[in-house]
Amino acid sequence: MSWCLHFDDETLHQEIAHKVNSIVVKIKFARAKDLLEAINFSNCSYDIPWEDLNDELVISDLIKKDFITDNEAAFILNRAYVAIEE
Repeated sequence: MSWCLHFDDETLHQEIAHKVNSIVVKIKFARAKDLLEAINFSNCSYDIPWEDLNDELVISDLIKKDFITDNEAAFILNRAYVAIEE
């Protein structure tokens, strides 16, 4: 990086920022929607907060994966709403 020796501190900072930006804009980031659609439960351990248990989609996924029963889901949803309000 011998080119950096010819710049004062402010110009060097700007040149580095410009170089970094020129690299970052070329990165193809996944769309948030695509990332969220790929999220699902597996058999790994996970501490689920009440906010997640308040989501009926999360509960239905837990039922589909046979992690909980319909009765357990009803109990969890009832408790989750109470916990969120407190």
